[in-house]
Amino acid sequence: MRSALVIALLARLSLAQTPEPLMTVKAIEVVAVGEDEEQVLRSRLPFQAGDLIGRAQLGAAAKTTRELDAFLTFKFAQTIVDDHTEISIRITGLSDRPTAVFMQEPEVIQRVEPEYTEALRSRGVTGAVELTATIGVDGTVRNVEVFSGDQELAAAGTKAVLQWRYRPAYADAQPVEVRRTIRLNIPAPKGVVRVVGRP
Repeated sequence: MRSALVIALLARLSLAQTPEPLMTVKAIEVVAVGEDEEQVLRSRLPFQAGDLIGRAQLGAAAKTTRELDAFLTFKFAQTIVDDHTEISIRITGLSDRPTAVFMQEPEVIQRVEPEYTEALRSRGVTGAVELTATIGVDGTVRNVEVFSGDQELAAAGTKAVLQWRYRPAYADAQPVEVRRTIRLNIPAPKGVVRVVGRP
């Protein structure tokens, strides 16, 4: 029992000491900002194109951008190249209101299609359903609720969506939990007479 506890503590310690994966800054684009302000902004960023950075530095850059001018927006896009993450950053001055926190929307990275069950087949039902779900910081889906649509279609949609995995939403480069609406069109397989379910 004692040795199992020691092993568990050592495993947790090794996880805590695992360094976060670094990302390469592919590009920093500054749009609709005056030349002088752009020079000041670039000089205050904690990195430049080509650097390897972590989430903390990305969050610091977003914070620096807001502190320099509350109307600037800070967005980034990630791409994975040969198991390494590259990040492109775009800072723009076209916002019409102060941006308190930059949000990056969650992105589906693993999608499971709804199963067309025998019960649906016997009724020939097809159509759209709308679900609301919580997307966690780990990219998992939970607390799915039916917003509209045929109940059996929605049940099939819910079962599928609970298996989806997302790249989570980010606020100032930190993953955050969000609640989002998911719309699904569930078609009938070939050979099934269709009865459209109303959302």
